[in-house]
Amino acid sequence: MKYFILQLNMFFLLIIFAMCSQAAAIQVTPTRINLANDAPIATLNLSNKASTSTMLQIQTTHWSQTDGQDVYVTSNDLIVSPPIMTIDPGKSQLIRIALRKNGVPHSEEETFRIFVQEIPKYHPANTPGVEFALRFGIPVFISPTVSVTHTLQWKTKRLSDNNLQLSVINLSNTHIQVTHLNIINPDTHKTLASQDVFVYLLPHQSKKWAFKLNATPNKNAEVSANTDWGVLSTNISL
Repeated sequence: MKYFILQLNMFFLLIIFAMCSQAAAIQVTPTRINLANDAPIATLNLSNKASTSTMLQIQTTHWSQTDGQDVYVTSNDLIVSPPIMTIDPGKSQLIRIALRKNGVPHSEEETFRIFVQEIPKYHPANTPGVEFALRFGIPVFISPTVSVTHTLQWKTKRLSDNNLQLSVINLSNTHIQVTHLNIINPDTHKTLASQDVFVYLLPHQSKKWAFKLNATPNKNAEVSANTDWGVLSTNISL
C-alpha cells in the first residue's frame, strides 16, 4: 500500500510538472492591457518557446465580480485580431486588441479578460498518456472618461482577542489590485499581522480576510495595502 501511494504521488507530481512546463512554453507580454478612448488599440505578444507548433484561440469576456467571485460572460465589445493562430517553435505572434465602441463616455472603468486557449492536437483514442490544454487570462481595463479615484474603505470585526476579520470595499471608479496587507500598531510602528493576498477589487466590490495578530492591540491600528496604485494606508478602529 505504501508503494502504491508513493507511485500515485509521483504520478501527480509528473502531471503538475508537465502542466508547468507547458505553461512556460508560451510567453505572454504584457500581462495586462490598458485601453482608453484616446488610446483604443493595444498589442499582445505570444511567443512559443516549445519544440513543436501550437494552435491558439482567443476568447473575449466581460469581467465582473459578485460576492467576491469573478464572473465572466462572453463579449464582443473588444476586437481581437487574429482570433485564432498557429505559432511555430521559436516564433511569435502579435495580437491587436481594440475597442469596438470607441468614444462612448463612461464614468467607471470597464473590465474584461482575454482568455488564450490552446487547441489540443488530435490523438487517436488508444494513444497512451495525458494531455492538458493550456488556458490563461489577461485582464483588460478600459479607463473611465472622468477623473480616476482610488479609495478603499476598511472595516474590522474582532473574532477573539487576537483574531481579526478585515474587510474592504473599493469605492473607486477603477479597479485596485491588492498584493499585500500589513496591520500596524500606530504607537510602536510594529507589524501586528501581514498577509500576501494578490486580488483584484473591481469598482464597488468587497473582500474579507482573517488575521491572527501577534499581540493584543489597542483600540486603533493602521492598515497598509500594497496596490498597483501605490501604498494606500488608513487608520482603523479595533
